[in-house]
Amino acid sequence: MELEVRTRSIQTAAALILLGHAPIGVVLDPVVAPTLRFPATAARDLRRFLDAKAGAEEFVRAGTVNAR
Repeated sequence: MELEVRTRSIQTAAALILLGHAPIGVVLDPVVAPTLRFPATAARDLRRFLDAKAGAEEFVRAGTVNAR
């Protein structure tokens, strides 16, 4: 069975779409936010996006200042 990528984050879904991955569906649940489904082929780009996001968050947490 081939797995799929799922996300509730609109920002993450937008990044995957920008990288060429089309959603294959949406899971609607009355309790939690809708979940967008992507093919398993999106997994590598999802990992790259999450790593980049973590890097940006770490940059902000470190308080790096770039004076103008």
